[in-house]
Amino acid sequence: MASPNTDLPNFGMLTNGDDIVFVKLENQHYAISRVFAPLSTQSELESACRVLCKIAEIVK
Repeated sequence: MASPNTDLPNFGMLTNGDDIVFVKLENQHYAISRVFAPLSTQSELESACRVLCKIAEIVK
């Protein structure tokens, strides 16, 4: 999360291998998503993929 460009938000994904949490750092403030458990249901996997696609759109 150490970015030279502090004007833009930074994104991160934390995982323990089973669960996923997304983190956004903007203006020295963190926002943390709910815990996604993509191995438990197909809908959780789809939700996590949608978040990743949205992050990819933002950082282009």
